[in-house]
Amino acid sequence: MEIVLKSKPVIISLSLGLVMLVAVGVYLVLGLNKVPTAPAQPGLVVEPGNPRAVSQTGIASQVPQSKSEKPRIPEVIKITDGGFIPAEIKVAKYSVVTFTNEGTLTHSVKGLSEKWGSYIDLEPGKAYSQQFDVAGTYEYFCPMHPEMKGKVVVE
Repeated sequence: MEIVLKSKPVIISLSLGLVMLVAVGVYLVLGLNKVPTAPAQPGLVVEPGNPRAVSQTGIASQVPQSKSEKPRIPEVIKITDGGFIPAEIKVAKYSVVTFTNEGTLTHSVKGLSEKWGSYIDLEPGKAYSQQFDVAGTYEYFCPMHPEMKGKVVVE
C-alpha cells in the first residue's frame, strides 16, 4: 500500500506535527520541563534572595517556614496616613511581617527593588503579609505616597 501526499496542507500539517514532536522530545530530554516549586498558596510570589509574600488579602496567622524553623507570630507594621509605624523593624530570618492599613486613605507596600510588596492596593482596614527568609535590609515605600518609607532588617 502506497500513500501519496499530493496536498500541500497535508504535507505542511505532517511536517509541523513532526517538528512539534521533536521539540517536545528535546524539551523533555534536556530537562527544560523543570519548573520552580510553586508557592504554598495560590497568588504568591517566590523570588530567591527576596522576601516571600504570605498573604495578599489578610493577616497571616502562624506560618510554618521550614522543617528546621518553628512557626513565628507575625510582626506588625501599622500603615497610617502619615507613615509606617514603626518605620524600621528588626526581625529574625523566616519572620512574617504584616502591614496593616490603619489610615483613612488607600496605601500599598513596595520594596525599593520592586521585586516584592503588595500587588493590590490596601484599602483602610486591609492587610498584607510578607515572609522574610534571607538576612539583609529591605527598604520599602508606599507607591501612592512616596514620602512614606520604611525598612525591615532581617538578621
